Parts: sequence; C-alpha cells; structure tokens
Amino acid sequence: MAFTSGRNQKRRPGAWALLALLLLPACAGGDEDARLKSTASAAPSAAVSGLQEDWEGFSLGNWVEPSEHGAWRLAYTGYGRVGIAERGGKVLEQAPMASTRPDETHASLVTTRERFGDFRARVKLRTVQQLRTGSAPNPWEVPWLIWHHTDENHFYYALLKPNGWELGKVVPGANGPEQRFLATGETPFSLEAWHTLEVEQRGGVISLKGDGVALGTPYTDPTPYASGVIGLYNEDAHVAFDDVQIDRLD
Repeated sequence: MAFTSGRNQKRRPGAWALLALLLLPACAGGDEDARLKSTASAAPSAAVSGLQEDWEGFSLGNWVEPSEHGAWRLAYTGYGRVGIAERGGKVLEQAPMASTRPDETHASLVTTRERFGDFRARVKLRTVQQLRTGSAPNPWEVPWLIWHHTDENHFYYALLKPNGWELGKVVPGANGPEQRFLATGETPFSLEAWHTLEVEQRGGVISLKGDGVALGTPYTDPTPYASGVIGLYNEDAHVAFDDVQIDRLD
C-alpha cells in the first residue's frame, strides 16, 4: 500500500495511505459513496471492560462515509460498499471497488470510536472473494485487524493469508509511513472459509492466534505503541467480519 486518499493506492512497500485520512471527512469517496444509503441503527452490545459486537443490533444496509454507527466509525469505503448484510446472521461486509491495474488498490476501513491500551481482541473474518481483475490477486488482499492506530505513521496490523500470516508495524519514514515486518509464518488460511484471529498486546509483548493456535512466539517490541483505535480493514477483496470481542487488559 502507498499513501494517497486511502482508497486508490499502490501496494508494497507500505500500504499505509489507507489510513492517512482515517478519521477525517476529507476521505469521503465522492459521488459514488454519496449514493450509498445508510440504514444502520446503532445498538452494539458493549461491556464495561471492552467491546463485544455481533452486529445483530444494526439494520441491514450500506453505510455512508464518513459516519458513526454505535461503537464504530466508518472511515472509507474505497468507492465500494461497507455495511451490514445477512449471511445466516448479521455480519459487517466490506467490498471496495475492484482494482483493474497492478499498481492500483482500493481499500475500506471501519474503526472503533474509542481508544484501547493493553488489550486482547478476537474477531471472525472471511474472504468472500478477491476482487482484483486484470492481474493476479495478492495474498494480502484479505481482512486485516489493525490496532494502536493514532495516525497514518503509527499502528500495528495482523492478517491471515492463503500463504501464511503476518504481523507488522507502521512507523514514520523519510518519505512517509514505512512498513516493518515483525513476524511472519507459513501456516495457510484458506480463502472463503471463516477464520478466527486473536491478538493480545501487553506493553511491548504481542501474541497472535489463528483459529485457536498460537502463531509463532510472542514478539517483544522494544519501542511499542501504547494505545489507539482498533480497525477492521480490507483492500481489494469482498470480506466479512463477525463476533468481535475486545477486552481491556490495563
């Protein structure tokens, strides 16, 4: 990813333009996004110790960017659609506009409205379909979890890919945000199936689980980010998120 407006980007190194306008109205997706109709009601179930979300308290339909929905904030749709769909139960779906060139990327992002410090998060996620046309899809075009985001230069991310898994950090660079790979593995996570991603961070120690199995060993960041919003992110794929649980550990 590379920084532009958060929806039409070039990928690797650094997919981080997606968050440059994270919470700003300036990231709105123009006329196409304005035509999307928001029909969601805001009724998430939130615990004192964190946040639990199964989307059942929301109305079906697409959300307009930028907008707030209960405990959540829609940052951008990537000229596509983000909203609540019925899939044997309600889920949050994201489907940005399909990219047609190898140097093009469209991204979508929903974040929490509140910030979290030390936390444990679990989310079910699924890649319904990779949307890129004209060139082969990339393995990172799947659902992502991001956290401790404070601006486009500071956040962590994790994703479960068809060819492995990845933990990373975005830091300030000489020419903008730079991506650092903190840990990777080769355990595959198939497209189309539901998977469960778990992330825990206490101080600088970060641990991951995929479908209940530890991914690598806990990583210790010597210069950790302490807090920020948590986000459900995607680029160039039709994806779904469900059963989000975030527990505070601080």
